[in-house]
Amino acid sequence: AEAEVRDERDRGQTYLDVAGAMIVVLDPDGRVVLLNRMGHDVLRYVQGELVGRSWFDVCVPERDRQRARADFDDLVAGRLGPETQSFETAVMTKDGGEREILWHNTVLRDGAGEVTATLSSGIDVTERRLAEDRIAHLAYHDALTDLPNRALLGEHLELAIARARRSGRGVALLAVDLDDFKAVNDAVGH
Repeated sequence: AEAEVRDERDRGQTYLDVAGAMIVVLDPDGRVVLLNRMGHDVLRYVQGELVGRSWFDVCVPERDRQRARADFDDLVAGRLGPETQSFETAVMTKDGGEREILWHNTVLRDGAGEVTATLSSGIDVTERRLAEDRIAHLAYHDALTDLPNRALLGEHLELAIARARRSGRGVALLAVDLDDFKAVNDAVGH
């Protein structure tokens, strides 16, 4: 019987290890019960190194610990609805880096309905988040010089005009023309 249980556990661990997402199981106190291979790869810990340790003390950035712990306690106590069980948070890697993870959480219960653990699956969205931030930056800055572009000038000018109207003041815009700059604009764009 022990061999069958061990075989079943090993088979289950294999299934978790081939998952394309981090799988983290925490006990009701927030200690790591299980972390799959993807989780170890993302967090840069060796297999089993986090088991028994507080997830919040080890993997949550200090600035977020209090809020993350409160959210976890609310999840375990059943005070969070299904709409709050999916969210993005930062996690700390063993080397001190941070990764942005999109989590989905589920509470695990025993036959009597008591909470035994939480099961969280997470997808590393760090690169996507960086790309989104870069796209947002490029919308208002020149790709060549990284200087603010016409779109940002337009927004700031609109805000200045609105502020001037409210306060009864004026707005001035100074335009500077550089001789022979057309050649630069023609070569690399505005």
